[in-house]
Amino acid sequence: MNTIKFAPYNEFITEQHNLEVAPVKEVTIEHKCYKFYSPCNLNIFVSNICQNNCDFCINKGHKEVCTDDDYYSGLENALELLKDVECEFTLTGGEPTLNAERFIKTCEILKKHNIKERTISTTGIGLFNKYNNKPILAHLREMDFIHNISISRMSFDEKQNNDIFKGHNINNAELEKLAFFSKMNGIEMRVSTNFLKESVSDYNSMLSFLNDMKSIGINTVLFREIVGMNDAIKIEPIQNEISKSDDFEFNKTLTGIFYDVDVYLYPKNKPEYIVKCYRDKKPAEKVIGSLSYNAGILRIGFNGEILKVL
Repeated sequence: MNTIKFAPYNEFITEQHNLEVAPVKEVTIEHKCYKFYSPCNLNIFVSNICQNNCDFCINKGHKEVCTDDDYYSGLENALELLKDVECEFTLTGGEPTLNAERFIKTCEILKKHNIKERTISTTGIGLFNKYNNKPILAHLREMDFIHNISISRMSFDEKQNNDIFKGHNINNAELEKLAFFSKMNGIEMRVSTNFLKESVSDYNSMLSFLNDMKSIGINTVLFREIVGMNDAIKIEPIQNEISKSDDFEFNKTLTGIFYDVDVYLYPKNKPEYIVKCYRDKKPAEKVIGSLSYNAGILRIGFNGEILKVL
């Protein structure tokens, strides 16, 4: 989770839980004892279908092999299996909004089981698509799943963005429309991008991208280091530039199990953003911080041990 996160200064607490006091809980699943971080992130792959073909996609190559009925029953069984694990959900894919019915019914199941939202990860392309005569965003507003809708965006330049994604995505005008709708309806919308040689690649291009997003109403932006790519741009030198820059004011360091976070204010003299630099670290003991449910299979992490085929 090597990340740099810019969030509005008036939203000083940008997580739903205190990472410094998050407990570890032992739970027995399928007659085996595991230690879970609380809250554990449950990644739910609504669909593996996507309009893009990103080189860096964590779900690249997965095929749709699960019928709707098997998907729903599997999800219900997974949530029952995890009833003693405190979970927050992340809806992802593929592009989760391309199957509007499955997307909304997934949210309804999660609401029934009182699972808190962590993130809805999307390119944004289907958020205004309608299900039962209402846009997906309106359904999310009604169910109060509005904490964090994260739009994946690799470049402010629309052609460059599509070239990186290798597909078709929303343009800047549509992104601005999403930002306006979110602001008017109390939805926390943000943009998430990766450090890439083709676009946001260093300290200066990061701040330029931040200003571009601000110009269309996006005030929370995350910059991530890609995991598992040999030629990926490393985030540490950029975090070091932040630590040395006179434009940022150091505030404090937060210490967690999976990562430490250096907190800054930006710009220093009249802060508009709280900036968090997340640095991965290995926990002192074997603790599960994330799970995934994909096509009827519950796993540790994204491609780890199978807990159960449901």
